[in-house]
Amino acid sequence: MTRVDWVDDGRGRPHVAVGTDVVVGLLRGHRASEAAVEAAMYIFGRTPAISSLTRFELERGPRDARGRQRLEALLSGWPVWPFASGDAASAASLAGAPGCRAGELDLLVAAVAVEREAPLLTHAAPTFRRIPGLRVWDASAPPPL
Repeated sequence: MTRVDWVDDGRGRPHVAVGTDVVVGLLRGHRASEAAVEAAMYIFGRTPAISSLTRFELERGPRDARGRQRLEALLSGWPVWPFASGDAASAASLAGAPGCRAGELDLLVAAVAVEREAPLLTHAAPTFRRIPGLRVWDASAPPPL
């Protein structure tokens, strides 16, 4: 595997956003999710990030204290990108793009990644590939080198 050099743009941003489905896969011990996140960390040399919207989706999942502890332990140290006004404007623009049929929450998550120029690591690549300007990394496929 070839490591991609990450150039610090002064904002300290990781260069890969992880989708909710991949984090759920990590929590469930799915090897494809584990391998994809490991590859992202190796290639970019940075801890992956999630959007605050992804965090919202994940917070709705655990039903007990043990599940919440597992989620907190997994995401410890992962940056959480807030949904900002620029992200809202980007999402509105993406929603009006021809052929874009993603759900609203998917559009919001995509806009956060687009605004930060980060690829989105997801198992739902066919859904996200329809969003213009979003670089999609299919977590089920070999890493892009």
